[in-house]
Amino acid sequence: FGRVSWDSKEEPVKFVRCSTRTSSALLPHLLRFFLERVWGLHRPGMLISVVGSSGELALSPEQHRKLGGIMEMAEQTDAWVLTTGFDVGVSKLMADLRKQQDSPVPLLGFVPWGLVEGRHALWEPAADGRVAPHIEKMPLTDFHKHEKQFAAACGGRVKSLRINPHHSHLFLVDDGTVGNFSVEAEIRAAFETACCAVGSEEEGVQNRIRDTLL
Repeated sequence: FGRVSWDSKEEPVKFVRCSTRTSSALLPHLLRFFLERVWGLHRPGMLISVVGSSGELALSPEQHRKLGGIMEMAEQTDAWVLTTGFDVGVSKLMADLRKQQDSPVPLLGFVPWGLVEGRHALWEPAADGRVAPHIEKMPLTDFHKHEKQFAAACGGRVKSLRINPHHSHLFLVDDGTVGNFSVEAEIRAAFETACCAVGSEEEGVQNRIRDTLL
């Protein structure tokens, strides 16, 4: 885990790498622990899960305006917004909207580790499982250089995608495979379920977190 940045002038993106070998009953709660206890996010009033095309999107001004309303709604409802975290398609679109609006809304990306371009720089074998060495290493700056080195070394032989630099938090989901999509889908769904199952007692009424799929 740690922080990574592409530009020293911008806020680093917080990330944690997680394994699918961790108990499926435990992992969603560990991710919530990182968000709320380690990274200090307030529990959301709503989850907005955004799915869609991973290709380039050409939107009309009207379509762009309507999608911009998602971030406005998220801010009004204290929501967390979830995407795939890559720098393509609807994931990139939501990140661009967040940046353009200078929105404080947490934008969480669930990313297959085996598709991340430059992932070698986010992992320190000697520090694996040890907290202090990771803290000493982070934040990792100028990540775009590692992405270029990775792409050049692979020469197109390994499928990879850039992660988006304008998300607030990234969960890098590792199932031991390389170049596969949808690795993160099960954990993302379990995380949403776990968050929505958590309620707070206020005056005897249980307030559950709402989950909206867009």
